[in-house]
Amino acid sequence: MSGQGYNYNFNNTVLTGINPSGIANPDLKWEQATQLDIGIDLAFLNNRLTVVADYYHKRTDNLLFTKAVPISSGYSTITGNYGSIENKGLELGISAKILTGAVKWEASGNITFNSNKVLALDGIQNELALSSYSLLKVGYPLGIYRTYILDGINQTGEAFLPGYDARTGGFKLKDVNGDGKISTDDQVIIGNAQPKYFFGFSSSVKYRNFELSGFLQGVQGSRLFNGFRFTFETPSGQVNLLEGTANRWSTTNPNNEYVKPAQGTNLPVGDRWVEDNSYVRVKNLTLAYNFPKVKFSKGIRAYVSGNNLFTFTKYQGWDPESNNYGSSNALFYDNGTYPAAKSYVIGLQCTF
Repeated sequence: MSGQGYNYNFNNTVLTGINPSGIANPDLKWEQATQLDIGIDLAFLNNRLTVVADYYHKRTDNLLFTKAVPISSGYSTITGNYGSIENKGLELGISAKILTGAVKWEASGNITFNSNKVLALDGIQNELALSSYSLLKVGYPLGIYRTYILDGINQTGEAFLPGYDARTGGFKLKDVNGDGKISTDDQVIIGNAQPKYFFGFSSSVKYRNFELSGFLQGVQGSRLFNGFRFTFETPSGQVNLLEGTANRWSTTNPNNEYVKPAQGTNLPVGDRWVEDNSYVRVKNLTLAYNFPKVKFSKGIRAYVSGNNLFTFTKYQGWDPESNNYGSSNALFYDNGTYPAAKSYVIGLQCTF
């Protein structure tokens, strides 16, 4: 591997220098996966009710991972096939023709449970901090959060433990290890971004030429770091703030909700901003009318449709599905990503 180095003068001409940017690894190879799948398909009542169940257990080895090497080598890291990860779970699906007379009603649903675990990183270390709030750790799932536990705000005249942001009007942090001070040793794992289960449900009702169909999806048991709230609830200067911070702590307004301003202070990352982002979302709802066939057309269908109509969640961000590290399966962070757009469509379909 090579990259741009220092420019140099050759024959009175400034040329671009190139130097090695990493250690070559001739032993790089493809990742290797072993997987067990057990499935069953069942049908009842002349196929009016069908059930599908699948169990899987997959282990992936030789995952690419960048590990640290002694700086005396001339480089700080090397990439190799060091990582291993495991996924196992259960997928269930049910489809049913509930009504088959003048009113026809079909529905289907599915639910997936997945357990994810890191088995190896680089063969040396058991954990790797990815940011101030997240890390990779052997024996744990991807996307775990490790933060301080916020325990209110230090009030006037109150003795507080020495350490990170220890000031009157600043966050009070819980002394987890009981050593009488606050340090990174007091950070704890408070959850992860992997859902306990996710599901979907679709339904279609037909009566004569009318058809009403819909689809909803949901995720339960996952957590997401709300970086948007963290930024705009911690007044450190030169940024806008959320409306609630107008009620921030002061000597005349003591409270345990919002800290006083602290320009230039590195505010602690606490469990307050790692939120449950479980949700149920109505992804689509469509009402259609199918016109009787005419001589010059095989079918005409008029419809009105809505997408992303409703989202039911306790998450305080704009969208519980957000992740600014969209391509990452280890880092999960919402910095105010634009939410899924709600849309309405009126259409006419003609088939000739």
